[in-house]
Amino acid sequence: MEPTRRQLEEALRYLRVPDRGRGEMLEMARAGFAELSSCAKSRKVWGRFSLTIEESGVVLGDGSVRCASRDLARLFANCRSCVVMAVTLGPEVDRRTQLLGRDSMSRALCLDACASVWADSLCDEVEDEVEETLREGEYLTRRFSPGYGDVPMEFSGDLLWLVDAERRIGLTMTRKGMMIPVKSVTALLGISDSPERRQRSCDDCSFAACQYRRKGGFCHDERI
Repeated sequence: MEPTRRQLEEALRYLRVPDRGRGEMLEMARAGFAELSSCAKSRKVWGRFSLTIEESGVVLGDGSVRCASRDLARLFANCRSCVVMAVTLGPEVDRRTQLLGRDSMSRALCLDACASVWADSLCDEVEDEVEETLREGEYLTRRFSPGYGDVPMEFSGDLLWLVDAERRIGLTMTRKGMMIPVKSVTALLGISDSPERRQRSCDDCSFAACQYRRKGGFCHDERI
C-alpha cells in the first residue's frame, strides 16, 4: 500500500512530530507503511441494528446491549438505527511491532502510529460501504468509538458480540478490556432521518483534558 499524503500526515500527528523533525520522521513513516504492506491482514465486519435513545444512553438491537452515555444519546438524537463496525489488522502487526521494539523503539512507535492510521482507513472503507446501502432520506452521523467521551472502552466487547467479530474476523477482547489483535477498532455510526454535521468539533467532546484542545488545536487536524 502506498500511503496518501493525508495518511502520512496523520501518522506524524500520532507521533506528535514538530515541524523541525518532519523530514526524517516522514521517511520513517513511509517505511512503516511499507512494513505494514507485508504483514497486515486487514479484516472488517459490520452490521445494522435498531437503536433506542434513552435520557442517559442508548439501547442497541433487541435491548440486550445498552450503553449509559450522554454523548451517544446526543449524537444519535435523530437516529432509529445504527451501524456497528469492527476492523483489525491481524496479529502479525502486533508481533512485528514488538520485535522492532527490541532493536529500535522509534521504528516500533512509528509502525504503531502507521498501523493506527491504517485501521482508521479501514473504518473509512466501512463507512463507504454503509453509505451505498442507505435508503432515500437516511444520513450518517459521524463515527464514534468506545474510549472517547463518556463511552467506556469496555463497551467494545458488546459491539464485538453484536457483529460476531470473534468468529468472523478473529477479533476478541480480554477480561481487562484489551482487544486482540491490538491494532483493531470498534465504532458506531448513527443512521439519521435528517442531514447530520459530520465534521468533528470540540463542542461534541466531553474530554476536557484533551492534549489538542490545550494547544489550541483539534484531534482531527492534519498538521500538529
